[in-house]
Amino acid sequence: MEAMLLNERLRTIVSNALIFVEDPKSISVQHGRDLLQLYFSSLARYGTGSALLLTNYGGSELSQAFCRVCAVNGGIYVLRREVEEILLEDGAVSGILTTAGDRVNTKHVFVSSMFDPGRLDEEEIVWRFVGVLQRSILDGHPRTLVIVPKGIGSRTVRVWQFDSSLGVCGDGYFVLYAECVDGSGTEEDIRTALARVLGESYSEEISHGVIFKHRMWRRKENGSSPTNVEWVYDVPVEIDFTG
Repeated sequence: MEAMLLNERLRTIVSNALIFVEDPKSISVQHGRDLLQLYFSSLARYGTGSALLLTNYGGSELSQAFCRVCAVNGGIYVLRREVEEILLEDGAVSGILTTAGDRVNTKHVFVSSMFDPGRLDEEEIVWRFVGVLQRSILDGHPRTLVIVPKGIGSRTVRVWQFDSSLGVCGDGYFVLYAECVDGSGTEEDIRTALARVLGESYSEEISHGVIFKHRMWRRKENGSSPTNVEWVYDVPVEIDFTG
């Protein structure tokens, strides 16, 4: 972006609000172009002025969305069965055998790295906030995304606001989420972002709120496994609430 003579303000807008990458130097030029194209091709795609979509009733609906996409594309769900054995042919997974004796053919297998502790690497701390407000952080915009870029705090922080139309709170209330984009963010980054969005007396604005951190573990990329086994990033195994 420097080669295109964009000033610092425009570079910050493009990286944080259009391609959602805190450090654009960490990706290739082609990857940056692809991300920018993805953003612009998504604008007003579903009848809104935004390139983003929100789920009704919170993030738990995302799993249902993936299930529906899978079913539409010919996926088969096997319920009330456990995996007895993963079947291999020519160094790749060809299917699984269930406890009922059924064979299910598959092209890919997704496995939690918790089943292979040797794949767990250094820990990562992710700071987040969730709270309830009785006013919108931006008049006339009940659902909004505010990005507090790196420089105001030590890391970029994304602040999301949802209203009752999404089924996440009662009428007249708003749910506010904030999270550090980079795993090396701190609790202070969250507090700085909230003060920037709500004002220095932000604690008086929040009906109920908590800042917390997820302690997660990255997975190692090394190690041998069948070519079509995908190791899934682990869920948080520890959450600390700081108030």
